[in-house]
Amino acid sequence: HHLIGAIAAYERIGKVAAQAGCRITLAVAHNQAGAHQQALAVLKEAEDLLVLRSEALPWQQALIAQARAEAYLGLGDWPATATHVQAAIAAEEVSILPDAYRVYGELCLSQGDYAQAERWLCQSVELAHTNGDGYLAAYAQRKLGVLYQAMGKDEAATHAVAAAMRFFEEANLPHEVERTRQEVGHFGQL
Repeated sequence: HHLIGAIAAYERIGKVAAQAGCRITLAVAHNQAGAHQQALAVLKEAEDLLVLRSEALPWQQALIAQARAEAYLGLGDWPATATHVQAAIAAEEVSILPDAYRVYGELCLSQGDYAQAERWLCQSVELAHTNGDGYLAAYAQRKLGVLYQAMGKDEAATHAVAAAMRFFEEANLPHEVERTRQEVGHFGQL
């Protein structure tokens, strides 16, 4: 509700970049809620605003590409996921890369390419830690737990899940703790 109010206020005073930023944030929230079609619609609005005013900065384009990749991943559209995540990675925006690497790892996992999934997810965790971003690291660690569970690497799965759960609990994100438990089954009973 607050984002919708902020978008309306920014529209009234003509702050295009701020409107677009709120829409990108709203799209991320839609993705986290599993409302991927809504995320794509809001991202189109954000991009249209920025292109209309020729105000799209490289980091904004990378963030839009990353959020689109996440939406398409959630919708099971692997080719569109690959296209958008590759665009996000190519932008080389260091704050966006950990999430882009995670999405690429999830894409590889969904396609059964465990070696590439592990590569991208480990890069995500490493860069997120380098950036001091435990939040993004926890999401990648959760997916590493899922990957290691699928590979039969129980000790590695337990370690990855424990790291994700620790962060989510310390950050007071009970919905992410529960989501982790649902995704990894008995590995989430730590």
